[in-house]
Parts: sequence; C-alpha cells; structure tokens
Amino acid sequence: MKIQLIGFDYNLNPNSKLEITKEIINSSEADLLLFPGHTLRNYDDLDFLEDNLTNSKTTVVLEMEDSWPSSCLYLHNALFLIKNGESEEMFTSQVFATAEDINGFEVLMEKLFDEIPRRQFECCGKRFTVLLCGETALLASAKAEGYKASFRFKSNPKLNKRYEQLLASTDVFLNPIHDLQGEQGVMSQRRATLSADGRYYLSTCALNEEMWGNFNSKRIQYISHNGEALTIKPDIHDDKGYVSRIVEIK
Repeated sequence: MKIQLIGFDYNLNPNSKLEITKEIINSSEADLLLFPGHTLRNYDDLDFLEDNLTNSKTTVVLEMEDSWPSSCLYLHNALFLIKNGESEEMFTSQVFATAEDINGFEVLMEKLFDEIPRRQFECCGKRFTVLLCGETALLASAKAEGYKASFRFKSNPKLNKRYEQLLASTDVFLNPIHDLQGEQGVMSQRRATLSADGRYYLSTCALNEEMWGNFNSKRIQYISHNGEALTIKPDIHDDKGYVSRIVEIK
C-alpha cells in the first residue's frame, strides 16, 4: 500500500492551507494520507472539505484543533478520519504532550490506553494506531539502558500488559505532530522502539519559524521500519507551502 505524508510550512495562511489540503486529497493516488496536527481549525473546515472532495478512495487522517462533539464535551487536538469521502469523528483527543505531563501520572497512561480503540483502524489489511504529537512520551530513555526507549511504566504489570497489547495490535504507528520537535536523540530512540519487530512508524509536522521554508529538513517527516530510519526523497512544493513523501509498505 502507499501512504502519503504531508508537511506544511510555518505560518501558512489557514484558508490557503485548507484549500491546499483539499487539492492534495483530491489529487492523491495514495491509499492513506497523513496530515500534521492542526490541519483543521474547526467543523467549518471539515464541512468545506466534505463539500469539495472528489476522491473517495483515499483514507485521510486529520487533526482538528478545537472540536465540540456534544453540548458538554470539548476536545482539543481531536482525531478525525475521512473514509469513502465521508468524515468520521473518532471522539478522541491528545492526552499529554511531554514527559513532564505524564511522568508519575499513571492515570494519564490509563486514559490513553482507554482511548486507543478509538485511535485504531484498518486500511489495506494493515492495522494502524494514531499517537497524537507528544504522546510518544509513553516511552522513556534511561542512561543505564544506553538511552534505549522503553515503556515508561514497565514496572506496573497492568499497564505494561496494556502496552504489550498495543504493540501486538499495531502494524503501523501514525504520529501527526504540530511543529518540529527537539531532543532528536531521545525521539530517534522512541521511533526505533515503536517501529521494532517489523512495525512501521510514520510522522509528519509543520515547520517552525526558525526553519521557515526549509523543506529539506529531516525533522519535518520521519519514516522508520523494523527499528531503522528510512530515507525517502521529498516532493517539495515551495509555491504552495508543503512537502510530500510517499511510503510504500507491504
């Protein structure tokens, strides 16, 4: 199957970004499209896409910045899919962003595991799990272990079992990110761990102000398989403010 990753430039006009998103989806020949975090602002953006899409073959993974799925439920950084040309609200949103958010808070890890069934779907016979931006902080690196990333709560048998179930139920981890992340030594170990044992890890984001227009940066998109980073040539669209990569998996 073919998976297309889209990364945006910094400070791209939101209305222009929405129009570009529509054009990318309609012209895509991929089986699955992954966009960065905050590609959608609200339901108005989603309605615009639904009204203007002509491609019903590609599954699209999108994040909405602010969502109100009911009169009493507000979700920030909410996950949406578009399948068969129709949007599907997943009723799940980002639980934590950093190691500081989750360290010592087992209840947040339990909440993310509770959300996982709504983060998982199948496409072309592959099982996908979406981790939103910094939720890869469920992994930690220890100096005593050569900084290799492992589950942050592995000493908790119940949580560790749920972590192992997560790995066993996933062929491909998708990680839409908002903008460029730091600490790439730590992040590279997380990518290696999530993509180990034949799995894939794919992420994409938007450039930040410092890297404005630098679509050749390695940090905008990462592809890992079986614990190893893969290098795929980017398709850069400077005039429209985005970069694309096509990943073929079997």
